[in-house]
Amino acid sequence: MMTKNLIMGVIKESLEKRLGDGYVLTLKPVLKNNGTIFTGLSIQRKGESLAPVIYLEQFADDYIHGEPLEQIVEMILHIYEKQRADEFDVSDVGTFDKIKNKIVYQLINTAQNEVLLRDIPSVPFLDLSIVFRVLIDSQYTQETASFLVHNLHLEAWGVSSDEVWEAAQENTPELLPANISPLDNVIRALQPGLLEDSECCSNKIYVLSNVKCQLGSCCILYPQIMSDFADSVGSFYILPSSTHEVLLLPEGDGLDVEFLRGMVHDVNRKEVPEQDILSDNVYFFSKDTKQMKQL
Repeated sequence: MMTKNLIMGVIKESLEKRLGDGYVLTLKPVLKNNGTIFTGLSIQRKGESLAPVIYLEQFADDYIHGEPLEQIVEMILHIYEKQRADEFDVSDVGTFDKIKNKIVYQLINTAQNEVLLRDIPSVPFLDLSIVFRVLIDSQYTQETASFLVHNLHLEAWGVSSDEVWEAAQENTPELLPANISPLDNVIRALQPGLLEDSECCSNKIYVLSNVKCQLGSCCILYPQIMSDFADSVGSFYILPSSTHEVLLLPEGDGLDVEFLRGMVHDVNRKEVPEQDILSDNVYFFSKDTKQMKQL
């Protein structure tokens, strides 16, 4: 049986034959969140500076499960053409004034990203780190529509991490506005008929993310959203279900912090992809102080 690395090499060779001599294709390991490493295929048309990167792990799995190679090649080419069509001037990357209104922040786990954090600007927040991305298009429909800001970018822009942090604080709530929905409503929308008409749990649970449901855990940094929610339901617990969303659980009788922490840990190990884990800890937001703390 072919290994995934061999399959990804076959995919690359098939794309090279399809595209011809006018393109340069390169396979390279890419360090992602929580120390995970993905295999990225960069496709660069000769004479162009933009080289979209497409990650091949899922395509290798599709091949193992019987997807014809020809269809996989067509899917990758479709993604490549869509990324090339995104309106983004690569020359803007070299000028902070042109890029600063596209800078947003995300949250990652500090302990799990020690190596990555050596090369990128960050702001500590409890057991997490706030890091920065540049949106390539306003749709932000997939991870490849943004790139992570590195220290090398700051040097090229001639700015400090404080200036990037200031821009991100202004941009993120506007470009990626928050959305809070009851968990049972979310479940019913995803799997109609799964729940009865009654609530899915005795304590109402809410899902907090951004409207794109991409890297939405950072919405806990939106002060007005958190404050308004506390004014509505009282103090509440925050369960980090993934980098893309968190669960909000109003404080109530009978809630045990150790039970909640154990639940978060178990879900992270059994259900959440390694690259999407945010934290095993539980947090608390106080209605009185309007402050968030780690429990």
